[in-house]
Amino acid sequence: MLGNDVRRPWHGEFLTGLAGVLDRHGYFMLVGGIRAEQGLRERPVKAFTEGQVDGLVLAGTMHVTPALASAMRCIPTVVAGNHEFDLSDLDVVVPDDHAAATLTMDHLLGLGHRRIAHISGPGTGAFPIRRRAYEERMRSHELSGHIMAESCDTTDDGGFAAAERLLTGPGPRPTALFAGNDLAALGALALVRSWRIAVPGELAIATIDDAFLAHNRAISLTSVGLKTERQGTLAGELMIRRIREPDAERAKLVMPPAGISIRNFTVA
Repeated sequence: MLGNDVRRPWHGEFLTGLAGVLDRHGYFMLVGGIRAEQGLRERPVKAFTEGQVDGLVLAGTMHVTPALASAMRCIPTVVAGNHEFDLSDLDVVVPDDHAAATLTMDHLLGLGHRRIAHISGPGTGAFPIRRRAYEERMRSHELSGHIMAESCDTTDDGGFAAAERLLTGPGPRPTALFAGNDLAALGALALVRSWRIAVPGELAIATIDDAFLAHNRAISLTSVGLKTERQGTLAGELMIRRIREPDAERAKLVMPPAGISIRNFTVA
């Protein structure tokens, strides 16, 4: 499996589901991370292809390098959590990110918030879809004038910096924050706590992923679950099928969100 950053909580849950399927069918898993630097992107791909792996699972948003494109043409490949391949001929498992973001927004709007800001991610993969849903819900409630969005790399440091920009921007401060993923939300939470802003009294925070960090009792983030472990299971099943039936019809599986877990940072 190749992931864009295997340190993220999403990958841990995904790998649990994937490894379980592969193990049952007598396969073991090699894991590689593709980082931003060009040389480090190519190195794990080269190692996998030279090692003659039976299949390749691409997990999460990542840049397609020449080496990766070449590998995908000659190795059975399944894509998970990456909408860049939705129109390809590859097997794909993705969450319904538009539905997940809409669920997050409807929760905040239902609490009466109108000045809702959004921490988005890079311009690829799931994050533009989540941002589009945010903007659509704001416009549908005649709140176009309150649209406030900042992009970041969706790490906790990125979320901290994006929240700072949103909370110090012109005009009234937002009363709610929709973060693009759990890590960005944690960064935003660190900022508002350092500024002694009451959460959720002065600022509510909701997010997407609902990985283990979100439901840790010391953190307790309101978050929409994406059935990430189930995505890993389905990716594994598609991989086994593709290895055994190379000419099988291409599959695209879209996972609906698991629902929203309402915790401390939107409702006191």
